[in-house]
Amino acid sequence: MNRTLLVVLILFIGFVPRSYLDGVAGENPITPNDESRYTVAAYYFPSYHPDPRREAMYGEGWTEWELVKKARPRFENHDQPRIPERGYEDESDPKVMAWKIDAAADHGIDAFIFDWYWYNGPFLQGGLEKGFLEAKNNDRVKFALMWANHDWMEIFPRTLDHDPELLYPGSVTSSTFEVVTDTIIDKYFSHPSYWKIEGRPYFSIYDLSAFLDGLGGIEGARQALDRFREKTKSAGFPDLHLNIVMWGRTILPNEKVVEDPAALIHELGFDSVTSYVWVHHVPLNEFPLTPYRTVFEKYMDYCHRAGTKYDLPYYPNATVGWDSSPRTDQEGQFINAGYPYTPIMSGSTPEAFEERLFALRDYLETQPRDQRILTVNSWNEWTEGSYLEPDTRHGMKYLEAIRTVFKDLAYRDGRPTAKWRMEAKDQGVVLRHGDGPNQCDIYGARDVWVFESDGKYYLHYDAAGPTGWLSSLAISDDLVQWEKKGPILALGAPDEEDSKSASYGVTFQENEDWHLFYLGTPNTSPAPDRIPAFPYLTMKAKSDSPSGPWIKQKEVIPFRTQPDTYYTVTASPGFIVKKDNEYLQFFSAATNSDGTKRTLGIARTKDLNGPWAIDPEPIVPLEEQIENSSLYFEETNQTWFLFTNHVGIGAGEYTDAIWVYWSQDLNKWNPENKAIVLDSSNCTWSKGAIGLPSVLKVGDRLAIFYDGIDGNSTSHMNRDIGLAWLELPLVVPGGGIEPSP
Repeated sequence: MNRTLLVVLILFIGFVPRSYLDGVAGENPITPNDESRYTVAAYYFPSYHPDPRREAMYGEGWTEWELVKKARPRFENHDQPRIPERGYEDESDPKVMAWKIDAAADHGIDAFIFDWYWYNGPFLQGGLEKGFLEAKNNDRVKFALMWANHDWMEIFPRTLDHDPELLYPGSVTSSTFEVVTDTIIDKYFSHPSYWKIEGRPYFSIYDLSAFLDGLGGIEGARQALDRFREKTKSAGFPDLHLNIVMWGRTILPNEKVVEDPAALIHELGFDSVTSYVWVHHVPLNEFPLTPYRTVFEKYMDYCHRAGTKYDLPYYPNATVGWDSSPRTDQEGQFINAGYPYTPIMSGSTPEAFEERLFALRDYLETQPRDQRILTVNSWNEWTEGSYLEPDTRHGMKYLEAIRTVFKDLAYRDGRPTAKWRMEAKDQGVVLRHGDGPNQCDIYGARDVWVFESDGKYYLHYDAAGPTGWLSSLAISDDLVQWEKKGPILALGAPDEEDSKSASYGVTFQENEDWHLFYLGTPNTSPAPDRIPAFPYLTMKAKSDSPSGPWIKQKEVIPFRTQPDTYYTVTASPGFIVKKDNEYLQFFSAATNSDGTKRTLGIARTKDLNGPWAIDPEPIVPLEEQIENSSLYFEETNQTWFLFTNHVGIGAGEYTDAIWVYWSQDLNKWNPENKAIVLDSSNCTWSKGAIGLPSVLKVGDRLAIFYDGIDGNSTSHMNRDIGLAWLELPLVVPGGGIEPSP
């Protein structure tokens, strides 16, 4: 293919100073989209197997299934009994546990955090040691320990005629803690399935107050934890990851809330903070039913505060539900009398749970990539009404919600997602808004288009200024330092189609002529933002130089929006390729007949100054929700790679990622052949909005220019221009190209 067959963006040049490329070399990681994106860890309550101490108290074979079996409705519309779909299984049977492991792994759960007990010796450890550790498939799910060091009370069941009896105290002495930690290191940490964060075994402590009481206060507790760390290092690990479960409200009898927890956990040297259940932070004020929605909203208030309160990573919690009534006397009154006689969460359906998981995923997206950890209450808290395991009413739906949100990475409205990631390496911001000539970009710099001519780089961007968004120019010798030249287009007259915006300038060179296709619209939002509004139209200008001046060609009408098509409100310019004797323009299309939906179409012409014919169908379905285009042709595998924006949803629609599609035929694109290139996971500075890619071959790398905004904002305003890189040659994810359907 000779140069005239390619757009000027696809140039084989290589003079960029090496200093600007340092640190970005290496192959592009290509992974499944769900790999290492999030970690979902479900608490596991091991009370469903025979234990010698409990059999001595309640009889041979007794487990907490007995309370589940006896539970009954305590008031009208009370959702009891809850019946396990698989029956009342013994979790210490490796075959039973193997099913649980497979179900967890298949639905996006990465780890079980076992509630681990030690009361003058091991207690309720059969589910872990006989079940999980002897299951043949225990490599599919990691495991970790949360030391449930609370007082163990007689609540199996609790009656109203007397206070619960203390069976086993939770606090331990320093000598006992030495035995406990030796056991944990020797028996569990070395297991290949033990969950580690950066190589450090994860270990969580439930009750900080009880821990301090047993160790004699802060100094003794710190010494004990330091000793635990040193022993872990001596065992060959880089360190210990110490997590603390924090709560502002008590649940179980004898629990106490510590004062000034932020300072305390800092002084004790913990590495992270999490929660066990929402009701540790939110009072259940309505009896007998408190709405699930209300509890979650208040929990999220806490969640956002916790991120700054503790000065440590905070791992949020998803709670399936709450109903501790099975632990109450089923023959007596059911009144609001303290645990387990507490209000019940109403409306905690699988659908409601999934909705909250989406919100928690949004929160995790604001966190550093290595801190996107979610704890779930729980795998099997049957006697507290918070379990993922299938029951006869909902089956696998709670687990399916986990899979939908954290494994399939689905969108709330069901739009498709990408199954692959082709990781770009982000360099960060290279052009900031605000200092353009005559305040031309005072409100933002976005919608970037980059090309090269005669050894110089040219960057067209939408400068949001006092009169509106106008395509503006910046010039560079090195892709990093840009000299702003100001607008290259002016607004049209009041009755013209570009009277409110003349933006997004797409260039194409043929011979000595330069062609500019730009977005025009007669509508914008109010000042000062003046965000372009539908319709988005393609208009044209020309020049004999890449730096302009550009002369509008008002007589040329490339293409417009049309009713009853897939481009009813948007028909804006895109990348142009010359193939054989015609030009193909990959333009942005949208319709809002049933909510705004976006895709790309192909417009064709044999005359760049003439009209274009639009293909009757888009290249991918409207449900893909993409806009904007920039193409690169990979010679080594004869494949076209089309870079585009994905449009996400939040408080409103916004560009949230750069995707790439691939095909060996410009006219046939399979929507399954796509990958995520840049999003909040690998962008170093913009964690909310990531917009409009423009790609350019530079030596053995592909430069990707985009717009974004510092932090988590998804605003259309105050954006800057960033730069990321992909190594060349580009490789097709999955090792091949799936044929078009």
